[in-house]
This record gives sequence, structure tokens and C-alpha cells, in this order.
Amino acid sequence: WLNAEKTTPYDFYQFFFRLSDKEAIKFVKLFTFTTQKELDDIIAKQMSEPEKRAAQKLLARDMTLLVHGDSGLSLAKNASEVLFGSKPEEALQTLEEQDLRLIFGKASYAQLAMEPGTTVLDMAMEAKLFPTKEDALRIIDAGGLYINQRRVSAPSHVLVPGVHVLPNKMTLARVGKKNYCLIKWLM
Repeated sequence: WLNAEKTTPYDFYQFFFRLSDKEAIKFVKLFTFTTQKELDDIIAKQMSEPEKRAAQKLLARDMTLLVHGDSGLSLAKNASEVLFGSKPEEALQTLEEQDLRLIFGKASYAQLAMEPGTTVLDMAMEAKLFPTKEDALRIIDAGGLYINQRRVSAPSHVLVPGVHVLPNKMTLARVGKKNYCLIKWLM
């Protein structure tokens, strides 16, 4: 299970990041290579400010670095930024297609031809994000579609390379909270 193909660096990182405070404190003592002083500081910070998740962050960082190396840790942090960070668009710009496919391995996948004038609705229907055009219009109008983690509410908006299409010719589309689709543009 330590193979990146079985458990992605992101999933591995998130496993440790999601631990309860009690588990994180127990495991940080066992699995990190910090001095006793640093350990005491982390535990004190965890106890006084549990919302900052200091023990979980240290544990996730150290364990992911140990198992997946620098590149795995970087991928896990970028994935976390894409999914939960304050600037997901910037994090998306740094990822290659294979990284996106690794992070969003369970997402649907579509290859589409980018034609001049392709609209949000065209993309959504061609990628089969919605069963019907009526559903697409209703959900997009309500703000339920995201392109590269940015809410889109105009079905007739024309897609713009560099905004809607990443430098790697990919688009990350999301319907609602968890239904992702990776779109590879054939240009």
C-alpha cells in the first residue's frame, strides 16, 4: 500500500492530516524525526490551538516525505491546495496532466476538440457532465458548475485558453461538491 499507484501521495498525506488530535499526538511521537524540544512545542501548540492541526501537518509532511520523497510531498501539498486552499487556480497551473490524473483518479475523463467559440454549455454537454441540456442550464445558472475550481454561472460564456484551459491543455470541471471530470483538450 506504500506504492503511489495503490495509495497516491495525496491520499497518503490526507490519511495523516485527518487523524484525530489524540491519534496525531501518539503517532507524531512514534513516527517523526524531531527533537524532544520540537516535539514538546508541537504538542503544546496542538493542545492550545487544535484547529491549526500542527501535529497532523508535521506527521503528514514527514511520513509523505519518507515514503514518497520530495516529489510526492509536493504533489500532495499541491493537491491539497487545489481542493481546499485559498488559491486553487494557482496550484492547478503548476500540475502536469499525469499529476491531475493521479490526484483525480476516480474522476470521469473526456477528450474534447477545442473549437473557436466553444461555450461552457458545449463543454459540459460534450463531456457528459449532465444527463440533459435542461439539467445543465438549471445547474449552471444556479452556480453548480466549477471550471478549474472557479464557479461558472453563464452557460453561454465562451471558453478562454489560459483561463478555462490550463497550460497543460487540461480543464478540471466539477459539478456540485464532489463530481469531478478531467477534460483533455485536443488542439
